[in-house]
Amino acid sequence: RGLALGLVSSSSITTASQSKMTTLTQEQALANPALSSQLSQFPSNLHDLLSFSLHAKAPSNKHLAPPPKVVNVQEYLKTHEKMRVFHRGLQHLQSGKIGVLLLAGGQGTRLGFHKPKGCYRIDGLSRSLYEMQALQIRRLQRLEATSEASLDMILKQEDGDKSSQSMHHSSSAHKLGEVRCLIQWYIMTSPFTDDDTKAFFEKHNYFGLQKHQIHFFQQGSLPCMTEDGKFILETEKRIACAPDGNGGVYTSLQNSGILKHMRENGVQGLHMYCVDNALAKIADPIFIALCMEKEVKFAAKVIPKSYPEERVGVFAERNGKDLCVVEYSEMPSDFQNDSKFNHANILSFFYTTEFLEECASNVSKGRLPYHVARKMIPSIDSEGKPAKVEGIKLELFNFDICPLAGDKYFLLQVNREEEFAPLKNASGEKKDSPESCRAMVSRHNVKLLKSAGAIVNISEDNTSDNDMPVCEISPLISYNGEGLEAFKGKKVQLPVDLEEPKGGGNGDGVHLSV
Repeated sequence: RGLALGLVSSSSITTASQSKMTTLTQEQALANPALSSQLSQFPSNLHDLLSFSLHAKAPSNKHLAPPPKVVNVQEYLKTHEKMRVFHRGLQHLQSGKIGVLLLAGGQGTRLGFHKPKGCYRIDGLSRSLYEMQALQIRRLQRLEATSEASLDMILKQEDGDKSSQSMHHSSSAHKLGEVRCLIQWYIMTSPFTDDDTKAFFEKHNYFGLQKHQIHFFQQGSLPCMTEDGKFILETEKRIACAPDGNGGVYTSLQNSGILKHMRENGVQGLHMYCVDNALAKIADPIFIALCMEKEVKFAAKVIPKSYPEERVGVFAERNGKDLCVVEYSEMPSDFQNDSKFNHANILSFFYTTEFLEECASNVSKGRLPYHVARKMIPSIDSEGKPAKVEGIKLELFNFDICPLAGDKYFLLQVNREEEFAPLKNASGEKKDSPESCRAMVSRHNVKLLKSAGAIVNISEDNTSDNDMPVCEISPLISYNGEGLEAFKGKKVQLPVDLEEPKGGGNGDGVHLSV
C-alpha cells in the first residue's frame, strides 16, 4: 500500500470550483502534511484502478444460462442421509477446519436505530441479532458429532419408530458434550460500527463464547474522486472516503492478518453470511459437509424467487463457463420472467481458505474492475462550509469473484421460510421489516415444534405477520429442530420463549417463558 503518482499532475487545468480547494490533485494532496498520512493508506494502484473501472465494459448478459450445478436440499437429502451429512458437517466444524465470517458493517439507520444493525433486537423477541447468531455457534460447539458406526446403530434401533425418522427427532444422535474445539468467528465491522460492536460484545460477555475465538476487523474504504482523478475534500484536513463495498472483504481479510491467522490455525474454509438475516443458519453443518465432500472452492445458498418479477439478484452462468450474479435491473427483459432463472442470492457463501487468498490477490492487484457510482459527495466550499461535489465512489460486490471459481462451485437451494428473513426496512413496512422478521422466525419455530410432535394450536401459514404470536426457541436448546423431543405430545401455548434453565446446566432441560 502507499499511493504512487497517478493520472493527474499539478499542471492539470483548474476550474473555478477546484480553485476553492474542494478537490486536490494527487501532488497537491501529497504536499499537504494533514493529508499525506491518509494517502499512504490507499492502494498504490488507485488511479490505475479508477481508470480501469471507468473504462471497463459491463459484462454482456446476452449469453446467460441457468447455473447447472444446483442441488435442491430437499430432493438431495433423504431422511437418514440428512442425519449422516449433518454429523459429517459437525465433525468438520469441531475439528477446527471451518470458521465463520460475518459481514456486520451496516448501521440500523433505516430501522430508526443508530447503532450497528447486529445490536438490534426485533420487537417481541428477547435476543439481539448478534446474540441469536452467537448462540448458534455455542450450540454447534456442544453437539457431539456422532460417528458413522454409531449412527448405523442408532438408525437400526429406531428403524421401526416412524416418529424417529427425521434427524430432528433422534435424541440419541444429538447429545451434548464438552466443547473440544472453538469455532473461529471473524466479524467484519466498519469505521461506523467497530467501536459500538466491540463494546456490545464486551457488555454481554461475548454471549458465552471465548473472547479469543472472536476476531474483529474493519472493512476498507476508498477515496471519493472526480472523473479526472482528483481527490474530494471532506474537510480541509481530510479526504472524503466511502466504504469499498462488501467485496472489500477480500483485501480486508488479507490486510488485517485474518487470512494469516486462518492458515496458522488450520482453518480450511469459511461460511460467510450477513448480519441482517434473522433466519441465518450459521455454519450449517449440512452445507459445510456438502461443500467439503464436493471439494469446491466456492458455494452459495440460494432460494426460489417469491414471484417472477421479484427484484433480487440471481445466479447464472455467463458464456457457458462463468458463474455470476445478475441484478434484476441488469437482467435482459426476456429473462426477467423466465422461471429457469430462479436461484436468488441470499448472501450465504462458502469459501475455501485457498480461494479467499486467490480472491484477495486478484482484488489487490487490480484485476477486477470496481463498480462506479456517481454521487454528490459531501465536501466543503472555500469558506469551509458544507457543500457537495459531483464525484465517484468505487465499490466491489462480494459476488464479483464468482468467475474465479471456474467449475469448482455448487449452489444449494434451500427454503426461504427456513433460512431467509432479511431485516431492511422500518417498522410498519410490509416487507423485510421487524414485524415480518418476527413472524417468519415464529412460523419457523412453530413448524419445528410440530415436527417434533408438539401440539401448537395455530395455523402458522394462514396467520398474518401482525397476528402471528411469538414463538422463540433459544439456539442453545435447538439449532434446527433437534433437542425438542421432550415436547412430543405436549401442548405449547403461544406466545412462548423456550430457553435453557438459568445457570445453563447440561442443556437437557428447557425453561418456558410466556
